[in-house]
Amino acid sequence: MAKKRLLALFLGLALLCSFTLFPLARNSLASASPDKLKWSVVDTPSEEDYVVVNPSEVNAFVLGSDDETLYAIDIPTWHDDDEDGEVDLNQIGKVYKSTDGGVTWEDDLTEALVDDGATLPAWDITVAPNDPELLAVVTDDRQEVYISEDGGKSWKNTRVSDATDWNASSLIADVAISAEYDDGSRDIAIGTRNPGGATNGDVWVVQRLVFAGWKAQELSLDATSVRFSPDYDSDKTILAIASDADNTYLCTGFRDTDENTTYWNVTDPPRVEICEYSEDSPRKNGIIFSNLVLPAYYSGDSPASRLVYAAYSSNTAADDVYRIEDTNVYRLDVKRGARVSIASIAYHGGKLLAGEVRAKSKSAEALIHICFNPGESEPAALLLVGLMPKLPGVPTAKSLTAGPARIMSPVPVGGKTRLIGMANFTTKAPFPKVRTMVIPGTSCLW
Repeated sequence: MAKKRLLALFLGLALLCSFTLFPLARNSLASASPDKLKWSVVDTPSEEDYVVVNPSEVNAFVLGSDDETLYAIDIPTWHDDDEDGEVDLNQIGKVYKSTDGGVTWEDDLTEALVDDGATLPAWDITVAPNDPELLAVVTDDRQEVYISEDGGKSWKNTRVSDATDWNASSLIADVAISAEYDDGSRDIAIGTRNPGGATNGDVWVVQRLVFAGWKAQELSLDATSVRFSPDYDSDKTILAIASDADNTYLCTGFRDTDENTTYWNVTDPPRVEICEYSEDSPRKNGIIFSNLVLPAYYSGDSPASRLVYAAYSSNTAADDVYRIEDTNVYRLDVKRGARVSIASIAYHGGKLLAGEVRAKSKSAEALIHICFNPGESEPAALLLVGLMPKLPGVPTAKSLTAGPARIMSPVPVGGKTRLIGMANFTTKAPFPKVRTMVIPGTSCLW
């Protein structure tokens, strides 16, 4: 999936664990009155205050099932290493790991990945449910997937590009690992896209214990998001947000794990267009990236349990967050009917969060929206929290602009809820420098 890139990036960390009040700014029609969201920042171990790695551009990051293991990938980025006003290029990017909730980081994974044959940068990353040591990354110009079963110490090329019928013009847009099923097997899926080509992408699956080779699942659409059901051991359900030359859809499939095939005619219609009835969803050459989350109680076996949340960023006015109940689509109107491009969404404990691609440039606030009842027929207005960082060497917020806010599913910690997030912040002058503020310890009291 396409990721927003920024110039001259610095990776920053903030571990938020004691509480300083940040007020919530409500949308004009907000009807909910929840408790205020509280944020605070403590220093991370670094001689440069919040700067842990200089420079870097965090493209994606994931949280393991132990709620402490974090993986982040850094893509090539323009930067000014020696601060001489000239732009230099970091050619490789790195893969980082933290085992203490983001307090400290290591990048030994990078050398191991290169030694085992990968061409960096890594463009996407995922970690397995219930196994923080099993992860997969997309490499080789989005043409390969490497997996590690030991937390990044060693890697294996799954050889996507050697698969029968693989189209070298396709790009891997997303990657996912299933929960265990049957005798301890897992499936690994990728979504591919070919937005400028005459042919479409597809969903491809390889089975971990067999590794007989990747196999196209014959969806024959550009797939920008792919997910496995949390109940995969029972329902064998796979989902994708996928596009053709006309529209973007939610597609639900039942897997035959014996044959490594997928039956896509689960819902009626089998392709559920993600937009309101009176609107048009983006075409395959108009969608930039998408996001799909499934509540823990999702089950593909029953239409009543097929509830998901989807979002996308595109060149259309339909950009927003959507609740999809089997084949019924509801736009959640994050900005009360106005277009809003979403960088990521997360769901936990009945609460839905959405991080915007854009931000308030004047105040350097990355925008994260929170809805407390997204499953109701008329959910309350999403509340808005503006995250504004304390950055070293930046005297005022007016010298900053903010970028996309990416968030992961909140997790319960000690009776509270910890929000995992990331946002980009750019200094305007004299030379643009961007720090990515990773927020791995935010406690949200609602």
